[in-house]
Amino acid sequence: MAVISVDLAFKRHGDIGVAVLEKHGNEVEVSCVSLGEAGLVDPPTPDTCAAFIAEFADRLGVRVVLLDGPQGWKSPDNGLEHARVCEHELHTPAKTGLPGQVKPANYRRFVEFSIAVFDRLDGVGWSRLQELALAGMSRGVTVESYPHASWKPLGIAPLPAKAKATEHDISSRAILLAERFGLRLSPPGTPTHDQLQAIVSGLGGLGIEHQDGTLAAVAGVSPTMIDGTWREGYIVTPRLAGWEGAGHQ
Repeated sequence: MAVISVDLAFKRHGDIGVAVLEKHGNEVEVSCVSLGEAGLVDPPTPDTCAAFIAEFADRLGVRVVLLDGPQGWKSPDNGLEHARVCEHELHTPAKTGLPGQVKPANYRRFVEFSIAVFDRLDGVGWSRLQELALAGMSRGVTVESYPHASWKPLGIAPLPAKAKATEHDISSRAILLAERFGLRLSPPGTPTHDQLQAIVSGLGGLGIEHQDGTLAAVAGVSPTMIDGTWREGYIVTPRLAGWEGAGHQ
């Protein structure tokens, strides 16, 4: 079964990267979607994003949706001064503290937007990932991803930030992913920066869908509700071990 991976953005729908990945043996079919062509009015809102994602996932029969953005705030008793456990473990540059507290401060709008998208999806039956077993799920799960940490375990240098990435940065990594992991892109060609980030994150989501720990690694602790807000949560990244034999290593 396929997974949907979303590289979130809160200023323009055209900056949101969406990729659908489905594993068939040693190959992965990848379809990229442009929200900029979906007729949605800018700027994105948590409601419109969640509605699009939920409808798209239902139409494809998907159980796993990955979102590149925080799903909750820090738990007050996690032993860290200003970070969630998953952020500490993956050394993320931005840290999500107690509700309303974000470092650096200019990241706050995106954090609040991302958490709100997770909340809206939760409200229509797409709960945050609580455990790796999907058995018994009535609908599906949302999974937090982190593209920068997804490249490293695959043996590929992380894609530079969008403002700094060159066409070669994007095309060379797209080629490496396709060759090493048997990716078949539809439509053929080079994905955008946002789509490529969604693709590399989506490889970890396939591990959740297939219940295969050799394909995915999990950082953090289970999300919990405290004082009316969601705290902590897992970040899922891909693992290299399960891809032996795929593509051309």
